[in-house]
Amino acid sequence: MTFADGNFWQCIDAPGSVLIPEAGASVLGGVFTDPPHHEPGTWQGVRMITNVGDVLTLIGTDDGSSWFCVTGTYAQESGEVVIDFSPKGGPKDIAATWADGKLTFADGN
Repeated sequence: MTFADGNFWQCIDAPGSVLIPEAGASVLGGVFTDPPHHEPGTWQGVRMITNVGDVLTLIGTDDGSSWFCVTGTYAQESGEVVIDFSPKGGPKDIAATWADGKLTFADGN
């Protein structure tokens, strides 16, 4: 993608860096895989998550070619997460917990 001023974005195969959270912050962010959808070596089942305060944004793909964006909330103190998957045809309020670098859903996923 090239912009009018000559600046450009270049497509990469996979991220080559690690997110560095602020000291003492409980940031829910990074690149994750969803095991039931993930196919190693592809983007299939990849999720990119970030939060700004208590607002969470998740961008992902189940099939490796079409992408979705959903939002939710994140309570940093408790690690409680609620995601609205209705824009992609799923349930509106899916609860999960963020702890030890893992986002775990009630169904164990």
